[in-house]
Amino acid sequence: MTIQEVLDLYSPLEDHEKVVFLAILSHALTISMRGLYDKAEDPKLLIEQLKGANEIQHQLSSQLRHHHLKDPKLFPDDIFMKTLVEKSTHYRINGELGWAFKFAITNYR
Repeated sequence: MTIQEVLDLYSPLEDHEKVVFLAILSHALTISMRGLYDKAEDPKLLIEQLKGANEIQHQLSSQLRHHHLKDPKLFPDDIFMKTLVEKSTHYRINGELGWAFKFAITNYR
């Protein structure tokens, strides 16, 4: 799944619809991160990955709030999505974020 595929679905949505999508994405990320618990061979890596998940959850909840309030401080959709992907790559959880995106897209409608 590419950023563009996500943006093709996400960008046309109204603010209230984006709130729902981001809530599903946030929920899905918590599910996908649980998969790392039992696979963790390196505790330091797991800690970094969990930090990354927390950073992404922070971005998601902030953007969700901005959409809900129709706040002009909202990140543009493309910048927001790029930031999520960059953070997931940095923290080595891009597979977990990718799964969360697929889950959110599948379960949004």
